Amino acid sequence: MKKKKKNLSAATQAVEINVMPFIDVFSLLCTFLLFSSVFITIGIHTVQVPFFSSVKETEEKQKREHILLVDVSSSFLELTSEWSSHPVAKEMHRFQNSPAGVQEFHKKLIDIKEKNLESQKIKLFFDDAVHYESVTKILDSVISFGEKEKVSPELLKLGKLFPQVVLGNVIL
Repeated sequence: MKKKKKNLSAATQAVEINVMPFIDVFSLLCTFLLFSSVFITIGIHTVQVPFFSSVKETEEKQKREHILLVDVSSSFLELTSEWSSHPVAKEMHRFQNSPAGVQEFHKKLIDIKEKNLESQKIKLFFDDAVHYESVTKILDSVISFGEKEKVSPELLKLGKLFPQVVLGNVIL
């Protein structure tokens, strides 16, 4: 009986397997496979280097653009109309910053827009002393038409006088 107990105790003992050599081998194998996969996927890429003869002249492709600038102070409105490229044809108009002056300013903007229907953008520069009520009246006159104004049908199709308004000197 004693022999059986000795055999059972030997069979029930836990077997320990040393896993560290397997981990070492697999870590080296993974490293080797990663490095070898990088060298397998190398391809040839063609690079085109620009030469002076192949450079396109960008100045000729620049579109002639109509630029409208408005400087607004507490006493006057100054409208500057010019072209971005030759011939420049710069025009300056000055209006009082009053309800009558804003109406004259609006009529002048309509005249300019009817001559240049492709013109979309206007830049406004406000002084610090300009009141909020004046700013809103000027913005309304720049963007929309009046109800009783006589405007060409082409201009009515556009919907707005100048849809892109840029406020130049905004300090937040």
